[in-house]
Amino acid sequence: MTAPTRGASGAWTALLLLSTGFLMSQAFRTIAAIMAAPLQAELQLSPQQLGVFAAAYHFAFGGLQLFMGMGIDLHGLRRTVLTASPLMALGAAVSALATGFPMLVAGQVLIGIGSAPAFLVCTIYVARHFAPERYTVVSSLILAVGGIGMVLTGSPLAWLIEATSWRMGFWVLAGCALLSWLAIALGVHEPAPAAGARRESLGQALEKALLDAAKGAGVALRVNRVGSMLTPFFTDREVTDFATARAASVKRYAAFFHGLLKRGVYAPPSQFEAWFVSLAHTPAHIEAAGRAAAEAMKEVGE
Repeated sequence: MTAPTRGASGAWTALLLLSTGFLMSQAFRTIAAIMAAPLQAELQLSPQQLGVFAAAYHFAFGGLQLFMGMGIDLHGLRRTVLTASPLMALGAAVSALATGFPMLVAGQVLIGIGSAPAFLVCTIYVARHFAPERYTVVSSLILAVGGIGMVLTGSPLAWLIEATSWRMGFWVLAGCALLSWLAIALGVHEPAPAAGARRESLGQALEKALLDAAKGAGVALRVNRVGSMLTPFFTDREVTDFATARAASVKRYAAFFHGLLKRGVYAPPSQFEAWFVSLAHTPAHIEAAGRAAAEAMKEVGE
C-alpha cells in the first residue's frame, strides 16, 4: 500500500533508532562462537549442549516471526518492538547469572524472542515512510547497520571476555539492549490509528475497488476475501481450490503488480500471496490504491 509521508530528517532519525534494535539482534546471534570456549570450560558443557545453546536463539527468533507480524498489524510497530525487546536484556541477564545449561538455554530463548521483531519493524517502517524507489537502498543501509552488531561481537567482545569473563560480556550486551530500548521509546512515535477505520470495512472497500477497476478495464477478475485478507485472481471462474487458482493468469497478475508498483502501491509480488489490510491503513490509502488499480488495470487489459 502507499506509504504516508513525514519529514525526511524525522524519518531517518526514527529509522536509525529502530536499527539499533536490529544491531543488537545481530550482536546476540553471533555470541555462541565467541563464548563457546569459556562456557564449556566453566559450566562443563558437552558439544551437544553447546549446539543447543547456539541454536536456541535461532529457533526462538524464527518461531516468533509470524506472531510479531500479527502484533505489528494489531498494535503497531512501536508498541510491538517496545514490548518484545526488553526480553533481549532480560535474556542476557539470565545468561550472565546462569549456573548451568538449562538457565543458559532459557536466556538464549528470551534473547531470541526479544530480537524477533528487530528487522521486521525496520523494513515496515521503510515501506511506510520512504518513497518506493528508495526502498532497496534504505533497506541495504539497515543491513549495513546490523552488520556493525556482528563486528562488535568479534574482536571487541572477545577482548572484553578475555580481560574479564563471559558473564561480563552478557552484562554489557544487556546494558546495550536496554539503551536501544530507551532510545526507541523516546525517539520513535507513530500516529494514532484513524478513528473508525475498521479493517473489515477497509477490506471490503479494497475488494470493491479492485473489482470496479477490473470491470472498468474489461478484465476478468475474481477476488477471494476473508475479513481483512484478500487475493485477486485474473480469471472468469470462481477460485475454490489449487487447480482453479493455478488456472488464473499469472502473466496478467505480474503486469498488474508492476503497474501498481510504479504508482507507489506495494502489492504481494506473487499471484498466490494474500493481501493484508492492517490498522496502519486508512480510507485515504484504500482510495489511493483504488485509483492506482484503475490505471494499472487498463494496462493489463491492453
